[in-house]
Amino acid sequence: MKIDTRSLVENKEYHFEEDIDLSHLDLSITMNVRRIDKLHAKAKIEVYSDYLYVNLNLKGSATMICAYTLEDVIRDFNFEDEYSFTFDEDLEDEDITYLDNPILDLDPYFLTTILASLPSKVIKEGAKLPESGDGYRVLSEEEYLKEKAEHKPNAFDALKDIDIDD
Repeated sequence: MKIDTRSLVENKEYHFEEDIDLSHLDLSITMNVRRIDKLHAKAKIEVYSDYLYVNLNLKGSATMICAYTLEDVIRDFNFEDEYSFTFDEDLEDEDITYLDNPILDLDPYFLTTILASLPSKVIKEGAKLPESGDGYRVLSEEEYLKEKAEHKPNAFDALKDIDIDD
């Protein structure tokens, strides 16, 4: 959602509403979100002197990764966030973003709000932790710490840190 701030009049309130397509974004840097499937954005912008106050309401769905099975989980969301902008480059306030361009692009702020607000861990309904299998064991944190505390050091422990390529 791009808004030309030159058309905004001081001491006025503006409302914008739009369906946004963020499916083209590469979210591989996130650990738990595959893609943003749907996004409906509402923005309320209040203009005062050199300041713009933006209230965002973001509603949609995201495909996330189940922490147990690595399968897709669809998660609906409805988030609100506020941002403040200024055209005054001399203002030193970490909560207010300086705008050096009259076109305000809110898409990066949509993504920031969504990624910061989605849970860091989702579990698909009915999913269970894997059990121990051939060549590996699944331990709780308590079991691991107990084993580590009971472990007696020996001369071969130094070999665990050596990386040997075949």
